[in-house]
Amino acid sequence: MATVLVALGLLFHPVSAGGFEERPSVLQHTPWWGPIHVAIAAGFVLCALGTLLILVAGGSLTRRWGLALAWGAMTVGMIFFAGAVAWAGVVCSVLSWGRGVGSATGLYFLEPLIFANVPAFLWLGYAGLTIARAARAEVAAGG
Repeated sequence: MATVLVALGLLFHPVSAGGFEERPSVLQHTPWWGPIHVAIAAGFVLCALGTLLILVAGGSLTRRWGLALAWGAMTVGMIFFAGAVAWAGVVCSVLSWGRGVGSATGLYFLEPLIFANVPAFLWLGYAGLTIARAARAEVAAGG
């Protein structure tokens, strides 16, 4: 649910006006301005808490130090990728960094890449759902 909140919020978020300044005039005086930002913020917080839960819970997802490091990095803002489905997530996440790179370097044509976060977060939600199903099956099997 957290990843859906972020994805929906980002879909309706206005792109930057060149640099870190947003174009608030697009939606600022509408009832959508608050809910868009609340959805994005709540979704990010819930994603961080979910990855922290995976990290603290341990088990097969953190058995090796590299996996534990990946989930720890995710907890503080990076993305964890594993498996062949993950390549789409890697591409979307790297593209989504374009907004920050564009804003920081003056390459403002990169800023619309913020919308690449949408499929990246949907992929993260899929990964979380897969992990939850595997954990449920392991518990049901007495593991």
